[in-house]
Amino acid sequence: GGGYPYAAAYEQHPEEEMKFQDAWRQNHLPDTISKGGWPRLHREYGNEHAVSVSNATRIGNFYLEGMRYMTRFFDTDGAYWDGADGPTLGHREMAKRLWTIFRTNKPDAAIDVHHGDSVYDSPVTGTILCWPFIDSLWHGEGFFYDLFDPWTWLVEISGIPFNIPSEMLSGEEFLARGMLFGIWPRAGWGAGTEQQSKLWRFFDEFDIAGAEMHGFWEDSNGVVVDRPDVYVTTFTHPRNGLFIVIGSWHPKLADWMGLTLDVSLLLDRKFLGIGQGPLAAIDILSGSPTNIDKPVLLPQPSGGRLLWIRR
Repeated sequence: GGGYPYAAAYEQHPEEEMKFQDAWRQNHLPDTISKGGWPRLHREYGNEHAVSVSNATRIGNFYLEGMRYMTRFFDTDGAYWDGADGPTLGHREMAKRLWTIFRTNKPDAAIDVHHGDSVYDSPVTGTILCWPFIDSLWHGEGFFYDLFDPWTWLVEISGIPFNIPSEMLSGEEFLARGMLFGIWPRAGWGAGTEQQSKLWRFFDEFDIAGAEMHGFWEDSNGVVVDRPDVYVTTFTHPRNGLFIVIGSWHPKLADWMGLTLDVSLLLDRKFLGIGQGPLAAIDILSGSPTNIDKPVLLPQPSGGRLLWIRR
């Protein structure tokens, strides 16, 4: 924290020489800080410091008591753990103790955990012991959204097998793949806000909270597609129709073929609860009507489609 009160320190110490905004840390940590932490000094917006600690020491207790104090007296409503793993914040005992503090002082407080991808290990296996006490995930930094198959998405990114909501980091062009699992790019982080705004407006109109999700990995979700590497997840609502997500891993067609990828949808109307009679469908991102009695075009194979279908 901090801000303008530290402006004088910058006048006396150029930023490249001043590692910390207070004398104690400047004198006692002359060789900067341990691996895994960083100082971030800003003349206008204040200062931030992250020092890697172990919860096996009294410093871990200091962190927890600090969180307890801020939750009680400053209305802090959660914690964000960025890459916290190993013997520090990502340790099961630390997660359990913080969860207990939040439930005692502010029951609605949440613990949000962020990890990136690594070619050597998995963020799932590295932190799974903490997940009974985690409220949300933000996996995806460095993930190869274009290369990971749908089963990797399910386990490594979505959080669904562990009953934890998740979000994507960037990857707007793969929104349909994300929505197969009910997730989307966090607004404004490596992505814009236009798609998310359209999606959320649709959620309100459709009443997504009152819908039931049927993932493509289930035995049946009411829709059969005629293309390999194309998957469908359905959201059924008792009054507002059907929301269909088409996500594709189909290889891009060669330009010389002069063809556009499309997919035919065979609907189980009884399962989906939409009855008989003509159906109207719109693309929720473009707002354009779509005839689902004919093959549905996928202009960008990896992009997929999001369709709202009603009688």
